[in-house]
Amino acid sequence: MTQKDEVDYLTSLCRWPQRSRRGDLLDLSSFWTSILHILEQKTTSSRIPDVDVGVWMTFLEALHNSAKNDGSLWKLVASATRTVFTSYTGRIVGRKLINIGLDASSYTEDPDLTSSILKRLADQQGPPNSPSEATADNNKRIKLPASVPYRSLKNSLEICLKTSDAKSAKSILESMDRIGDPYPLGAKAELYSLVLRCHAKVNDADNAKITLEMMKELSMKPRYVSNFTYQHKVEDIFSFHRPFVFSTVKSSMEKFFALWLL
Repeated sequence: MTQKDEVDYLTSLCRWPQRSRRGDLLDLSSFWTSILHILEQKTTSSRIPDVDVGVWMTFLEALHNSAKNDGSLWKLVASATRTVFTSYTGRIVGRKLINIGLDASSYTEDPDLTSSILKRLADQQGPPNSPSEATADNNKRIKLPASVPYRSLKNSLEICLKTSDAKSAKSILESMDRIGDPYPLGAKAELYSLVLRCHAKVNDADNAKITLEMMKELSMKPRYVSNFTYQHKVEDIFSFHRPFVFSTVKSSMEKFFALWLL
């Protein structure tokens, strides 16, 4: 079998009908698991992947569509996405793969996958910007569509907060600033506040202070976030989990929130 024949064969498997002739959905979970095993084995068994990336994308699209009707398949989507990102490191990440991966991350509550996707996308964008530079760039390209859906970012950060995954939250925020998507300042303030609360929840005073400074640099004022409610929410998290840690960040918080009253 030539390489082209193999590509055609694997592609045809990935395009297997998902409904019966009567229109009923077929249970393809074991079928997709078998195909994933074949693709992963051929991809990871040598230094250079032995599967055309186009086959992977055909498989991911079909599996993604199938997962919308069978929630048990989202873990397979996440696994396949990780394999593609790990094995095809030199390829440009397209919007289709980004959206599939972010959906899988959301449904499997896996913010580490979101972090990996955004870091890869940010690496394609060139050198990192400071938060203020990213905002300036956004003002110039405000009519351009975001490459990463805002809802996906917020959902991932909410999962980070729920699972106390401050490491992924920090990575997501760093990549977001490098990518420079044109979100309104109020929307960005919500994302920053989730990251701040993540650091507070795990008693990471240093990164909490850094996040506060970034928010101050971006001029996130009361019209974007209620300063009274917000300040006390963060204070409550710090003081409840470890009171002595709160004392190290309290002065920075007081200075930051005082600026909002000017």
